[in-house]
Amino acid sequence: MQTRPLLEESTLVATSRNRAVQHRDKVYLRSRFDRTGHKTEQIHTMTWGEVDEKIRSLCRALDALGIEAFDRIAVFGPNTPRWIMATFSGMFLRGTSVPIYPSSKEEDVWWILKDSGARAVFCHGEEQLNKVLNVRDRLEDLEWVFVMDPTVKSDEDRVLSFDDLLDEGRAEPDKEEEVRARLREVGEGDLAAIIYTSGTTGRPKGVMLTHKNFVSQRAISSSFDYAPEDIWFGHLPMCHVFGFSSDLLNSGFQAGELFVADTVEIE
Repeated sequence: MQTRPLLEESTLVATSRNRAVQHRDKVYLRSRFDRTGHKTEQIHTMTWGEVDEKIRSLCRALDALGIEAFDRIAVFGPNTPRWIMATFSGMFLRGTSVPIYPSSKEEDVWWILKDSGARAVFCHGEEQLNKVLNVRDRLEDLEWVFVMDPTVKSDEDRVLSFDDLLDEGRAEPDKEEEVRARLREVGEGDLAAIIYTSGTTGRPKGVMLTHKNFVSQRAISSSFDYAPEDIWFGHLPMCHVFGFSSDLLNSGFQAGELFVADTVEIE
C-alpha cells in the first residue's frame, strides 16, 4: 500500500527514490559482493530498500562533511554495488557524479579530478587509492577520499572508509529531512554527471550531462516491452556512458533486477 507521495520523475534521483518506496522489498542488485562489500564466490542480493538506506546514510555523512549542492563527486573503480551507492549519494545531494575508468592512468586521474573540480572521490581499492594519493597534492579542490573495498585500510589524512561514512550517516538521523529537501531541489537542468572520453587523442574531455539528457532516453523504452521481472546483465563499465545509461539507469527506471558483473572473463 502506497504511504508516501511519489516524486515527479524528471530526475534520476526522483526515480531512484520512487522505486525504493514502490518496491522496497524487491531485489534490486545481484552480485558477488556481500552486504559488507566483500567479494565472494557466491551470489548475493540487495533490495531496493537496502540500497536506498545506504545511499541516504552516505548522504547524511557527506552533508556533515560539508558537501554542498553542485559539488562534483568522483567515483573511481569497477562495477560494484558500492559504486552505484556512491554515485547516487552525490546526486541525491544535488551534486554531480564524475565516473573514472578503474584502470585509468595516474596522470589521467589527476586531470579528470582537476578539470572537474571534484571535492571528493570514492576509490574502489588499493590501486585506485594509491593513484589518487600520488596526485592529491596537485589538486586544490579535492578534500576527501573514500575507500569502498573493506579490506583496504589507510591512515592518511582525510581518507575515510565506506563503512566509516555509513556509520557517521546513521549517527546523524536529524539530517534526514535536510537530505530529502536537497533531493527535492534537484532539477532536470542540473548536471547529473560529467563523463570523460578515453583520452586516446589527447587529454580526456568531460561531457556534461544533465538529468534531462538521461531522462529523455526513456522515450524509446516502451518499444522494448521491458518489465519489472526482467533481469539486466550489467557487464559494461558503468563509468562508460552506455553502461551508465542503458544498464544502470534503464534497469532502475523499469524497476528491474540488475546483475552487477564485476568481470565477463571465464574463471
